[in-house]
Amino acid sequence: DSSESHKPDSVMESNVDAAEWKLEVERVLPLLKVHIRTDNKDWRTHYEQMQQHSEGIKSSLNETRGHLDKLHQEISRTLEKIASREKYVNNQLEHLLLEYRGLQDSAAEVKIYLRNKSSFDN
Repeated sequence: DSSESHKPDSVMESNVDAAEWKLEVERVLPLLKVHIRTDNKDWRTHYEQMQQHSEGIKSSLNETRGHLDKLHQEISRTLEKIASREKYVNNQLEHLLLEYRGLQDSAAEVKIYLRNKSSFDN
């Protein structure tokens, strides 16, 4: 078997002192740590930034939506008041407008009459 040919014939034993081994491990440990450099071009960084910005936008939207809803309600009430007052003013002035139009018509008739009369007198 090929798997048996790779097995050692005997067990390996270390003759290094345990204290020395610990010191050596402590000495080389910083060299064994994997340091991942953060690269601004790394897609993971961009993805995390997009998630952070998305959360910021969502929280701002929730806060802003409340303010906008209040503003919308206030504007709607104001527009209703304006429409109501406009209707009231129109109702109050309707008879005056009719009277004014009648006077304008009468004035126009008088002008025509006077123009016709002056053209006959000449």
